[in-house]
Amino acid sequence: MVHRTNKIRLYPTPDQANILEQRLGATRFVYNWCLERWQAEYEAGRKPNGNHMAKLFRANKPEWFGEMDSGIVDRATANLNVAFKRMFTGLSKYPRFKCKGASDRYQAQACYVKVSWDSLTIPKCSPIRMARPLFHEGKIVGNVTISRTAGRWYVAVPVETQAKPVSESQAVVGIDLGITTFATLSTGEKIENPNHLKQASRRLAIRQRSLSRKVKGSNNYGKCKAIVARTHATVANKRKGFLHSVTSDLAERFGAVAIEDLHVAGMVRNHNLARSISDASFREFRYQVEYKMPVLMVDRFFPSSKTCSTCGDIIDKLPLSIREWACPSCGDIHDRDVNAAINIQLRATRSESTPVSAYADMTSASKGCQDRNHQEISDA
Repeated sequence: MVHRTNKIRLYPTPDQANILEQRLGATRFVYNWCLERWQAEYEAGRKPNGNHMAKLFRANKPEWFGEMDSGIVDRATANLNVAFKRMFTGLSKYPRFKCKGASDRYQAQACYVKVSWDSLTIPKCSPIRMARPLFHEGKIVGNVTISRTAGRWYVAVPVETQAKPVSESQAVVGIDLGITTFATLSTGEKIENPNHLKQASRRLAIRQRSLSRKVKGSNNYGKCKAIVARTHATVANKRKGFLHSVTSDLAERFGAVAIEDLHVAGMVRNHNLARSISDASFREFRYQVEYKMPVLMVDRFFPSSKTCSTCGDIIDKLPLSIREWACPSCGDIHDRDVNAAINIQLRATRSESTPVSAYADMTSASKGCQDRNHQEISDA
């Protein structure tokens, strides 16, 4: 049994959207109230925790809070408690107050949530229509998170379900990531880069130019700002959908993948390529492929492009403008990307190579996915 999270779009009615907005506001109110009181407790020499803050808030809660979901207090104080633990362990900075629009999330306990075929029922609210049934069916576990991004409502439902069988293929495929060609496989297959941000750049420029002409704080400014946000959200959704399609196809066809341990943070310092590298989203590709199948990492300093995959000879220089080259030793003509992918595969499958990141089965792979989903929910 593994944990999977279903993230599906919601279509609430105006009355339901008003209730959800109230829940978002109540979550922010509880978190900010407890954070302010937490600081006062520390200054007074006491050591507060999440349970203490929950009791303190319930003793002083305003009258209007009686219409809200009572689980909001427990989840908000638990998230605040996690935020302070992360600060003390050096994983994050001091918790900050939440503002409207920055982290619009509301959590409901799984035991009080009911999911039917295409509707979601939360405490003190009528069933909300979902865009589709759950991708993964099973027992709901943890907390159900309702969020709002660019004016669109989403629900994340974590479930416990049966793990899908791992691909029976034992083949290891090498992958060379790039900008023009997103991924080149050692089999010779090339996956072109859809360039989602580049395709939407003209549309974004027009809408951002229109936004710059509006008076900040006016109604028209708010409308244009929402349009720009929806455009960015559409680009992000297309990119993530493309990456899921590619990585799922690799998981079905191959037993493992070999990729380079790219230093993406250093690559984006090249201002000429920073936008294209960020649009390709190499880090998201690596994350998705790591939790879906076994991964073998190759050292980032390995000269995969300059090494001949036939004889192993290494040439001195190979500018990026050269896409094909002939080996001076054996005379073979290589496609730059295909040659690099083959070398990555050979390097990873040698007996002396050690896998830096390898997930032996789907159970351990799903744990990485569960941890990340849990972290995203906890940060709400």
